[in-house]
Formats: sequence, structure tokens, C-alpha cells
Amino acid sequence: DRHRARDAHAVIIELDDRAVLHDQRVLHAELLGERHVAGEVHVRAVHGDERARPGQAQNLDAARLILDGMVREAGEEGRRTRMEAARLLAWLPDAFESQLTTLLRDEDAEVARYAVIAVGVLKKRTLVAAVLERLADPLVVPDAIDALAQFGDSISGTLYDYLGDPSVPRGVRREIPELLLRIGTAQAHFVLLEHLADRDAHIRF
Repeated sequence: DRHRARDAHAVIIELDDRAVLHDQRVLHAELLGERHVAGEVHVRAVHGDERARPGQAQNLDAARLILDGMVREAGEEGRRTRMEAARLLAWLPDAFESQLTTLLRDEDAEVARYAVIAVGVLKKRTLVAAVLERLADPLVVPDAIDALAQFGDSISGTLYDYLGDPSVPRGVRREIPELLLRIGTAQAHFVLLEHLADRDAHIRF
């Protein structure tokens, strides 16, 4: 299901300002797609309709407020909430880079996994470097490679620079050949060939 959001319908968040103040927990649940009878908050998927709607900007502002609270829930107690926020970002409009950046740097690998998946779904080129940093975490590597491979040749130059930069952690550099193979283009293969002389056998591949 990690890729289904790429083809998902536009998500429209309709928030009642009074509900924001009334019950933060209900808002969290509604943002995650659980519909309540009270009807103060609705998450609605609209097939193929991306036209601007009245109040949409205000709705996004309210969603930002809620997501800010979710990503700030610290420690093990807030782990589930942060994970839910990361999963949610793959479905929402591309308007929450700050929150996604915070989740990419989360100390919990499961939270970071869902954050890197969201980067791949949203094709957030500005967050490629943050995802590359997570290649140092073995628990995040498979999802990070999946997400980064979706950028294709647009990140080949970045990967070339990372492979040739001795200041980049070895754990990150060692995962890049696998990523280049996943991209599989002529440019990606060129980057691999350019580093055949590297002293690290894993980077030479």
C-alpha cells in the first residue's frame, strides 16, 4: 500500500475551528480517516477533482496546526501519534514539508520509515538529502531505497557527489550502489562505473 497514495485522490480536509479547540484527540482520529457522527471534522477523498475550493487555505492552516501537535508528541508515548502523522502525510496535499522534515529525522526507525515512504509518494525533491541520511539506518534502508528510486535520473548527480565525498558516512555511501542499480538507467550505470576504483569494495560493487 505504500505506493497507492501516488494515484490517490485529492484529499480535502474540512475543519470546524471550534472543533480544533474542542477535542484535539477527535481531530487526530478524523485526520486519520475515522468519521465521527458529530460531523465537526471530515476527511473527504474527491475523485479527480483538484479545483480550488472556498476556505481550502484555511483548512490547510488548521491541518498544519494539528500535524504540528502530532509530530511534537515526544518519546515512546508519542511514537504511535508520530507514526500516524507520517502515514497521513502520504495522503495529504504537498503542503507540509516542515512536518515531514521533522519526521524524517525522528529517532524512531518506524516513524522514519513512513516518512521516507511519504517523500517517495509526494516526489519531494527538496527532501532527498534527508532521506539519503537515513540510509545509515539499516531498518530504514529498504523503504529509503524504494522512495529514492522513484526519483530516477533526477538524483543521479546527487548520488555521484555523495559517492565521491569522503565526508559522507560510509554507511550511507555503501547503500548508494544498490540504489543506482534500482534506478537502472544509463546515467545511473555511469555513476557506478565512475567509482569502480573506490577502495571500499561495497562502493565498487
